[in-house]
Amino acid sequence: MILLELKDVGAAYGAAPVLHEISFQVEENDAAGILGANGAGKSTTLRAISGMVSTTGSIRFDGKEITGMRPDQIARLGIAHVPEGRGTLGDLSVRDNLRVGAYQQRVHKTVESDIEYCLDLFPNLRTRISSNASTLSGGEQQMLAIARGIMARPRLILLDEASLGLAPSTAQRVYEAIARLRREAGVSMVIVEQNAGLAFRVVDHAIVLETGRITLEGPREKLMGMDEVRRAYLGS
Repeated sequence: MILLELKDVGAAYGAAPVLHEISFQVEENDAAGILGANGAGKSTTLRAISGMVSTTGSIRFDGKEITGMRPDQIARLGIAHVPEGRGTLGDLSVRDNLRVGAYQQRVHKTVESDIEYCLDLFPNLRTRISSNASTLSGGEQQMLAIARGIMARPRLILLDEASLGLAPSTAQRVYEAIARLRREAGVSMVIVEQNAGLAFRVVDHAIVLETGRITLEGPREKLMGMDEVRRAYLGS
């Protein structure tokens, strides 16, 4: 079943167009990647899905047209957006950040069990559970941002540059947790990454953006075999 569908989606900041007729689909329990260099339009694609930028064309989630809806309305439908830059609440503890992520839940026992799952997924956070988010390392803040998105119990998670600014070993741990989340929770994902090697550990298929246009698309195995993808994103 198709969970998310973009059809001829365009987006602009002021008079400057960023996306040009982007079309792709994400099925239930699917993981799609969006690859590209800085300025290609990757983050804008996620913002378009989340209702954070004015768009043209059609964006449908679970068969419902969401183009023009407010970000809070889209979030309530079951879409969690983990933005580039992490966006944790620095003055709140790790535990309180997680509780904020669950603000739409009403059952206390469910919230607490979800917190426990997040701490199991990201063991670093367990030892920092009472610390303010502002005191966490960059990797720990990224883990917290993803965990907070999980707390909303979404059907679709939008992950924007989860490895950005992280040491290679930390980025590996973050993506191991993302892969585990997909296996265990069955949540669908759209993953924006410059590091295709990490993204290809999780996604089933991907699109490549250049200056706001799709230049390549296909299943993971096909893209990994393309010379232009290997040179640009896999370093070989």
